[in-house]
Amino acid sequence: MMGCSQGNKLFRVTITVGILTTIFFIPQSTNAVDTREYWAVLVAINNYNGMPLPYSVNEVTNFKNTLLAASNWNESHIKMVLGGSATKKGIYDALTWLSVNADCNDVSIFYFVGHGGRNLTNEYVMAYDGAIYDSELSTYISGIPGVIVVIIDTCYSGGFIKELKGFDRVILTACREDEVTYQVKELKSGIFGYFLNISLSRYTKTAESSFILTKFLSTYYSVMLGNNSEYIVHPRFYDGTLGLTKIVSHHSVYSSFFFPFRGSKLWRGGI
Repeated sequence: MMGCSQGNKLFRVTITVGILTTIFFIPQSTNAVDTREYWAVLVAINNYNGMPLPYSVNEVTNFKNTLLAASNWNESHIKMVLGGSATKKGIYDALTWLSVNADCNDVSIFYFVGHGGRNLTNEYVMAYDGAIYDSELSTYISGIPGVIVVIIDTCYSGGFIKELKGFDRVILTACREDEVTYQVKELKSGIFGYFLNISLSRYTKTAESSFILTKFLSTYYSVMLGNNSEYIVHPRFYDGTLGLTKIVSHHSVYSSFFFPFRGSKLWRGGI
């Protein structure tokens, strides 16, 4: 379905007409005037003690730039919580900021990039100073009115869906509850986050259509990355909304982008 050629240790991948047609025939927005406001809390941690993830901040920074390139986003509506500021309290305070500012007509995004883990019964993301379990995160976001889009790029992130799902919630995760995921040197990002940003910046506008393309590209890339099945990821999605959830209002359309070649340097996102 894709044509590839090798050069400078990169695959240049052209999205075929068939794939793009599939995406573009998914309704991505209505013609109605959009009176909603859009809000986001973007959390990323590069430096954990002995467990670095060097591209977490770069991933959410690229995502922020994609949002700001669209006319429906305002920089004052985006809060970045990075590195040592991304403590449990820092994340809770940022989500409280969302609950105070957003109203029932708005769309809010919570995006976390860092380490994730699991035990026998629960999954968690690692804040700078400790674990935030799925049940805690559900409590944190419960006071946010309107539609809340949760994006989690960590190992085992698919396990968050069962705890976070509900009306007016959209959840995108980098992998299944039993999978680990990776950051890649050539991408300067996690696999899922890289292709989510590619999708939103070039091809798609809604959470729903973005996930379809992101899942395809992430899974294809993770298979291509190496023969080891350990690298294969299967992003997960939940939609508790009525209709489609717009993320960006517009973008330019490109026909191609780069895939790193096999042999890329990997950082595992699980602990």
